[in-house]
Amino acid sequence: MESIIRAIYNGELDAGDLSQGYSEAFRASKKAYWDYAAGFRAKLEHLAPSLAEEFQEVLGADLDYLYYEDADIFVTGFRLGAKLMMEVLDGSSPRKAFSADQDEKEADG
Repeated sequence: MESIIRAIYNGELDAGDLSQGYSEAFRASKKAYWDYAAGFRAKLEHLAPSLAEEFQEVLGADLDYLYYEDADIFVTGFRLGAKLMMEVLDGSSPRKAFSADQDEKEADG
C-alpha cells in the first residue's frame, strides 16, 4: 500500500474493516430493536397486511437516515483526527479552525 490516503481514496482501505467490532451494549440494543420490530411486523401482518408493508418502508427510511448520520459522524471524526495530527506534528493549535467548521455546519443545518 503506497499511503493510507491513497488506499482510502482507491477504496482499498475501509475503516469498518479495521474496527474491533461493536460493543456488547450496542449489539444487545440492536438485537432488541430488531426483535421488537419483527414481532410488531408479525402482528401487523396478521391484522392488516398493508400496514405491515408500510411499517417495513418506515424501517427502511430509518436506515437511510442512519446511513447519512453515520457518514457525517465519520467525516467530522476524520477531520478532527487530521487537525489533531496537525497540532501534534507542528505544535500549532487548529482549535479555532475547528470552531469555524462547527459554525459553518450549524449555518448549513
